[in-house]
Amino acid sequence: TAMGEGRSAADAVASTPDWDDGHNLRQVAALGWSGAGAARSGADITAWAGERTTSNAVFVGNLLAGPDVLAAMVAAWGAGDGDLADRLLAVLSAGEDAGGDARGRQSAALVIASRDDVVLDLRVDDHADPLQELARLRRLAAGADVPTRAR
Repeated sequence: TAMGEGRSAADAVASTPDWDDGHNLRQVAALGWSGAGAARSGADITAWAGERTTSNAVFVGNLLAGPDVLAAMVAAWGAGDGDLADRLLAVLSAGEDAGGDARGRQSAALVIASRDDVVLDLRVDDHADPLQELARLRRLAAGADVPTRAR
């Protein structure tokens, strides 16, 4: 709501304690259409949690193996180019390769939205290799890897 009122991402994130009684247990991140992003990790989050921002991206995570996970994701974002969905998949893979979620792997999601619409919404809720499955679904959504029928 704060950003919808024209406030910056930093102002919106900083206002979290004003409307969320459980703010010490949450992570909040925001990235507007223009301007820098912002994020915060609540003081009472257990295990490793953190956030990193760049000029055009925000990275947050909790229950991660450690800070190397976010550092790898930031590096992959900076090295990537081309299609946004493929770039985001590369970022997720880099985070996983750096240790990922301390609890292991089970699910993954990729959501891309424009100002007016959800452009891509892919989710893998329970899979032995969720990022590989997410990448497969991405290829299907893009029209690649679609089997052709012999006539």
